[in-house]
Amino acid sequence: MRLKTMREPERPRPAPDGTNADWSYVFAGEEMPATEAREKERELKSDPDDLACHLMLLGYYGGRTTGQDKYFAHLLWMISHRPADTVSFYLGHDYSSRAFVWTKERERKARDMWNHQVKRLHTNAQVLCNAAAFFRKFDQPMSERLFKRAKAADPTLALPARQLAYHYRFRASKAPKSKQATLIRRALIEADEALRRRDNHGERIGVLREFTPTAIKFGHLEQARTYALRLKYYGEGFYLWSQYAYLFLTWLDLRENRMRGFRFKLKRLRKLFKSNPSHVASCNAALCLVGDAIKMGEMSIAQDVLRVLIFGSREPQGAQKQAELKEWLAALRQEREPELIILKERMDQLF
Repeated sequence: MRLKTMREPERPRPAPDGTNADWSYVFAGEEMPATEAREKERELKSDPDDLACHLMLLGYYGGRTTGQDKYFAHLLWMISHRPADTVSFYLGHDYSSRAFVWTKERERKARDMWNHQVKRLHTNAQVLCNAAAFFRKFDQPMSERLFKRAKAADPTLALPARQLAYHYRFRASKAPKSKQATLIRRALIEADEALRRRDNHGERIGVLREFTPTAIKFGHLEQARTYALRLKYYGEGFYLWSQYAYLFLTWLDLRENRMRGFRFKLKRLRKLFKSNPSHVASCNAALCLVGDAIKMGEMSIAQDVLRVLIFGSREPQGAQKQAELKEWLAALRQEREPELIILKERMDQLF
């Protein structure tokens, strides 16, 4: 006779408090059935300030093409009542962009509400950052000004400096080549400043992972090596950071013609991929490493790198990218011009 296993009751989540932990409510809302969503709407009628309900309904409506007016109502409530919350940082673009359509009327209402909060809470760095994140989609000069004000309002907070680094790097990607170097220098100055400020839910790791390849690509090799070594230190506790760190250090050794170090780190990278195949093997920085070897005329090195990357991209989701890597390897083996349009596009995206 088979015994029925008792399902453990779901542990209650801590009450939402405006921190990163509140995403658990948003993610739970994404999985809610329609009946539960209707129940949450009824609960709000008796308690309009129930933050947990608003967060779950943001999750429920956020990924759907239907119910956008309801999603927008909860979004406006968050701006009006919780402008400093972590979730509110993502309401303008990152989270809602999955399905939400920003009409002119919706943009105007959200803009007016953020302007009101900026005037009311003009010394609150997190509010200024959250407003700046919204304006990034609609008014980039305003976004830049608000992130600068947030830096001044709280000189210890890493978030505004990191976001300004992204801002200048994005501008560089759209600028004429004559202006790119200046904008990249500004981005890397902000990245440095973010690293000196208080870490905020992974800001430090994010800066090291995102801006090491930018520094390599634009020739700031000393800064890039400092970043990569710091990421290697943090990587002792997490394999992805180790993979990124060794990828960057391998690329740096190639750039600086340190071939003994290059060979050692490439072997180390292969060993890391053997334990944990991952998307790192086909990320843009990995392709830049291949591209640099080809541009330097080091075809045998490019082939060695491609073999490691093919080995590392064995994860189920990496089949298409692995096929591209195999095609480039076959082309180099056959001494024919490889199809590098995709490679070039990804190298150009690395800002």
